[in-house]
Amino acid sequence: LTHCQQVTGLTNDEIRIEHKRFFDLAPDGRLKKLYMEELLGDHIPNTTWKHVKYLIDCLFAAIDSNGDGSIDFLEYLMSRKFFQTDSPNEKADFICRIIDRNGDNLVSKKDLE
Repeated sequence: LTHCQQVTGLTNDEIRIEHKRFFDLAPDGRLKKLYMEELLGDHIPNTTWKHVKYLIDCLFAAIDSNGDGSIDFLEYLMSRKFFQTDSPNEKADFICRIIDRNGDNLVSKKDLE
């Protein structure tokens, strides 16, 4: 709990609530991209699915900071922090991570295509 608090700035109660939510979705502690696609799939019109899948791929890669193909609990907590921050610098950093498909810490023309 202490490490999660230090990294995210969340309280013990907030971490406990998020822990339950996360493990309800991912009992094995590994949230897979396929689950995100299934979760959002029913809410996306078929005509835009190609673009949404691209966005999901980018978002998942930004949250999966160790690149192991799944989101663990700490990565999940960190993504929550990025979505709720008021800091323009943290928001800009997260947006750049979403756009930076190849993970080279640069946003190139290829990343935007």
